[in-house]
Amino acid sequence: MAQSRHTARDNDGQTANGPAIAQLARVISSEIAGVRRSRIKRVLLAAILILGIPAAAFVALEGLSSLALFARATFVASQPLFAEEVSTAYDSEFGWVAKKSFSSPDFYGPGVGLHTNSRGFRGLMPTPDGVPNGKLRLVCSGDSFTLGWGVADDETWCAQLASEQMDVVNMGQGGYGIDQAYLWYRRDGLTLDHDIHILAFVTHDFARMAMDRFLGYAKPRLVVDADSLRLVGVPVPRRDRARFTRRFSRAVDGLRTAQLVSGLTPRAGNDEAGDSRPDASSTSDVFARLVAQLHRINSAKHSRLVLVYLPGVGDFTNDASLLWRNQTRRIADSLGVPLIDLIPELRKLAKRDVQNMYFNARDELRFVGATGHFNAAGNRWAADVIRAHLDSLGAIPGNAMIDRRKALGATAPAPSLARGPRPRSSQGPYVPRQ
Repeated sequence: MAQSRHTARDNDGQTANGPAIAQLARVISSEIAGVRRSRIKRVLLAAILILGIPAAAFVALEGLSSLALFARATFVASQPLFAEEVSTAYDSEFGWVAKKSFSSPDFYGPGVGLHTNSRGFRGLMPTPDGVPNGKLRLVCSGDSFTLGWGVADDETWCAQLASEQMDVVNMGQGGYGIDQAYLWYRRDGLTLDHDIHILAFVTHDFARMAMDRFLGYAKPRLVVDADSLRLVGVPVPRRDRARFTRRFSRAVDGLRTAQLVSGLTPRAGNDEAGDSRPDASSTSDVFARLVAQLHRINSAKHSRLVLVYLPGVGDFTNDASLLWRNQTRRIADSLGVPLIDLIPELRKLAKRDVQNMYFNARDELRFVGATGHFNAAGNRWAADVIRAHLDSLGAIPGNAMIDRRKALGATAPAPSLARGPRPRSSQGPYVPRQ
């Protein structure tokens, strides 16, 4: 019985000590967990200090560097962005025009020069009003595709139409819309004797006609006023402010934040040209009257107007230009003006051959803007196609000593090859209406 009482006391002691032991175990476990948590926190804090501070410093440095580059690109004079900042001068009627007697042997790159003569036309050869005896003359009006952006003077498609019988004048200008090409010819090309006048354009040039500013540079616009064309936006503001605007815009584009937002935001349309569909309210009417004016001028000068629709690289695979091509065809047919559309010819080529005819992003030269222009191979192809079409029209004779009525059309009188005084346009010098 004594043993039973002793056992009972032991059990009662164990029962009494049980909660205390459990509580002690919980305390010890809690302490161990606390120690572990504290250790983990210290490890995490150390990791944050070791990795986070350099990362934060890098981010801050990157941000400050971006801001420094942004400020430099915006406010500090540096390499011009666009070729036209160097090769053109301000013009109150057009916005900008080629500098006269400009010479830069390495303008686009080593050995790829740009030169203009005393009239501002591309090339070193002078351009007198009269055509050399025994020759015909062809004038090319247009934008940078006609100027020959990125290639040498003699590599432009216009220059490659020259021959022993054909003198050529390149009045192409970078950034011009069809309206500016027309205005430049009216002012500086009207005194020239010529037998063929090519007005060349790409689809983007139609959109430029509706703009009063292109790539930050102010330009005039032609509008329909009754049955005539009227020039608005002249005198054109000087481009000093435009230069700052372009530098600021490009500097913003260079910021990583802007690039991130741009990458996450769907892009609508083409940055340069916007919607290239015909604008029935203005652009197509202006273009129709512009072509009609040039047709009358050329007829009075015993010259033949020829429209040339040049292809962009995108025209190989899409029909974004179809509406403007059809519109141009209707206008040309209504006036009896030849139209040479190179887009169908482009689509006959292999894709690789087409890609090798245009500058791409890897070919950005000294200035911004190379991508999408004809390179030397593209200019050579365009010249061959245009020459073949002109031959089929009878516009480029194999011998200048032929019956000129055949080259100029049966209804036009035949001027003398001696190149005496030739009929001028019945219209006087162009004075823009305000």
